[in-house]
Amino acid sequence: MTAHDFDPTLLTGYLDGELTQADQQRVRLHLEDCAACRAELDEMRELAEATRGSAFTVPVDLQWDETPRTNWSRGLNVAGLVLAMLAVVAVVVALVWELAADDTPVPFGVIIPVVVVAAFLAVTASALIDRLRVRGTDPYRKVKR
Repeated sequence: MTAHDFDPTLLTGYLDGELTQADQQRVRLHLEDCAACRAELDEMRELAEATRGSAFTVPVDLQWDETPRTNWSRGLNVAGLVLAMLAVVAVVVALVWELAADDTPVPFGVIIPVVVVAAFLAVTASALIDRLRVRGTDPYRKVKR
């Protein structure tokens, strides 16, 4: 068997012990005659050992911190969350009002969508302020797609 008609993906299966007995024997016989495939298999072994021995340390929570960075963004974020909670309370009150009063219209039916939109805009503005603030120091700003 020459190196040209040997399937190199068999080396990975051989290294991982996932080949059938017949394929293992074919690879063993080929490796006896092919120095290039032996070298490639040795390189694959070294790489596998190096990756098995590497450790991944999970960063502390402070490195993942996504809280707003400025007073303005913090204030807008809190305002948006408060408005969102008020919108939820208003929806619940409107549903209870609707069930309790037969023909009386809900007095704040127009206010609820306005509060929801205001909450969304406040939280979005909070994130935008933070993004604009760190724009100059963003390490990924020059990365192209």
